[in-house]
Amino acid sequence: MAVIDSRLNWQEYAALSAKAKEDLTKKIGRETGMEWKRMRSFSRWGQELETAVYQADGAAFVFVPGKETTLGWQGLPEGKSEEVKEFLEAISEEVQEYWQGQFEPEEIIGLLTSPLRRVVIPPMLVERSPRPFEDGQPVSLGELELSDSWHQAVERFRSDSRSRCLVLDSFQIGNPKLRLTKEKSGGILAEVIEPATVENLQKRLKSKGFSLPDVDTWEYLSGGENSALFAWGDRLPEKNELGWGGKPNGFGLHIGYDAEGYHREIIKDCPWPFRGGDGGEITCYGRMRILDKLVGSPHFVGWYGREWTEDVMEEIEMMLGEGLSSSYDYYRRIRLLCS
Repeated sequence: MAVIDSRLNWQEYAALSAKAKEDLTKKIGRETGMEWKRMRSFSRWGQELETAVYQADGAAFVFVPGKETTLGWQGLPEGKSEEVKEFLEAISEEVQEYWQGQFEPEEIIGLLTSPLRRVVIPPMLVERSPRPFEDGQPVSLGELELSDSWHQAVERFRSDSRSRCLVLDSFQIGNPKLRLTKEKSGGILAEVIEPATVENLQKRLKSKGFSLPDVDTWEYLSGGENSALFAWGDRLPEKNELGWGGKPNGFGLHIGYDAEGYHREIIKDCPWPFRGGDGGEITCYGRMRILDKLVGSPHFVGWYGREWTEDVMEEIEMMLGEGLSSSYDYYRRIRLLCS
């Protein structure tokens, strides 16, 4: 939208009548090219929003008004529950040694979560469910120049009825991979896989009028204005709560992390560009398992923490050098409604 409309901000929008909200959201649809579908109310964990659902590019979107608000973790309340006390004791026993006794258990949680701060969240259209990162670009197999050894490998794959997928490493200069997948029709789908960065993805989305959420936006969309450790409060999640049981949050969004913490959402403008999961790092490698539920916190910033030292940045750059993964990296498109 070329001009910022004050009704796109939370306080003004909330004061509108049901008819005025419908008229405004239909106008948003016309100006953005999104198909307005219906009005719908969402409510969960104290967050409520009556908004519009749109359809665009094969996905559902919702309108989220803008707001100036406070984000970050405020620390555990003074009157700690027995569950929280047990959690802190377990951190002391299992994790504190990792930091060589430099910090108290609650301080360790603070190292891994975002600080309290005032932010301005712009009005936007938000994709309701994240989508897995697409790591392959289709190509015509007949047009590829393959070496004799790679050509032989392709022919063996074609004739092997038991094999459904083949990945050829470094089949061209620049180190891309070639993934071959047998289709139900009997043909072979060929895809070039190159190490992709967050910047690559953001550039691709920008060309279509979309963006990735930044740190503040993702944290707000995940937990609203809740300054507790989790969206449901200062306690560990109950059964099915970390994966949210497939239910949307108070904005109508399905957050990227699953019950195991593998799925993580890609964000922009941050040294560690993932939120909502850790790619299975804790589950797979078994370090600090008592903290594995922290990936479900809107304020969780990753196992590197929020202090970006030179050594940490070098390690992050090495990790990101492998590129994004279609196995556990997800992204959510947003469209900002301001100039």
